[in-house]
Amino acid sequence: MRFSIIIPSFARPKPLHRCLAGLAALDYPRDRFEVIVVDDGNPDPLDEIVREFDGHLRITLVRQANSGPAIARNAGAQHARGEWLGFIDDDCVAHPDWLAQIDDAAAKWPEAMLSGDTVNACSGNVFAELNQILVSTVTRWLKEHDSALHFFPSNNLFCPAASFQRIGGFHPDFRIAAAEDREICARWLASGGEMVEVPEARISHSHPQTLTTFLRMHFRYGRGAATLHRSRNTSPRQFATRGLHTALLRATLREDSASRRVVLPVLMCAAQAAEAAGYIFESLGRSRAAAFFESSRDAQNEPNA
Repeated sequence: MRFSIIIPSFARPKPLHRCLAGLAALDYPRDRFEVIVVDDGNPDPLDEIVREFDGHLRITLVRQANSGPAIARNAGAQHARGEWLGFIDDDCVAHPDWLAQIDDAAAKWPEAMLSGDTVNACSGNVFAELNQILVSTVTRWLKEHDSALHFFPSNNLFCPAASFQRIGGFHPDFRIAAAEDREICARWLASGGEMVEVPEARISHSHPQTLTTFLRMHFRYGRGAATLHRSRNTSPRQFATRGLHTALLRATLREDSASRRVVLPVLMCAAQAAEAAGYIFESLGRSRAAAFFESSRDAQNEPNA
């Protein structure tokens, strides 16, 4: 079997159904790939959704207690039979030629990590639009300026199964959906692995957000960054910060709409603040972080002398 497609899923049954429908519609031989859905401790079992696709896909359901997407992907990999592992998130839908494009690239780069392009499917949602701008800008900037930090998002990621197992899979310390892709890519590069972009292998990402969920997500990203530095015994790369933030600001100012050129930079700054708060929270620990923020608030409320 050529590919094992692994989908970690938690509390998103309708998006998961759309994801599976997209895989069932792939223009690729059914006997050359399998699908492994990992139920990451869902409150409602996924059996019925998976059973619906039994006649359309080679599909397996794996269950685990809620442990986060990194451990869920590792669990799926343990059940995989394919030469290659592919990872897609349950809120993404693969385009019909997705696997065919990846297969062509895998033939050219049989030892590389591969990643396709992600298209924002929520074009009317400013938060989803901004998040896609941020992710695309960060990955592109890191590739151009610091290859050691280059990473592929884990929602559209492929690698040879043997190489995945050799480097140990996703790091189990990442219990939330944040920075686990950065960590595994760093280990991949450190082991001498090659990373190749396959922009023709597209998926659509449907993740509509509100201001609250947008800020929570970036708070989580900050926590993930702290876990990343802790797991690798490193500190934030200060030399990269200024140039990257400039690139992010420029990306938000390219919008055609004048109102978007005002709103997006403001939201970007809010996202950066949320990430900084998440980093502090995770670095200090919950109790110490709570005390830190409480003391900061008290200091702000003190009357001026």
